[in-house]
Amino acid sequence: MTYPNGQNITYNYDGSELLTDTIDFNGGITHYDNNGRIKTITRPNGTTRTTTYDKASQVKTIICRTGGTC
Repeated sequence: MTYPNGQNITYNYDGSELLTDTIDFNGGITHYDNNGRIKTITRPNGTTRTTTYDKASQVKTIICRTGGTC
């Protein structure tokens, strides 16, 4: 997708047409699990945020590995 200001966001899907990841105009990558929930976010500065969920799809943990601000 290209916004009017020329910035792009790329949406990637698997063979079942489920969203697998997005790549924003800064190079940040967001990965999604098979239930469409955010799994990991990797920012251009190297920071990675990983989210896990319980059986009710509630956030269980958020882990930040920093290369910058998480």
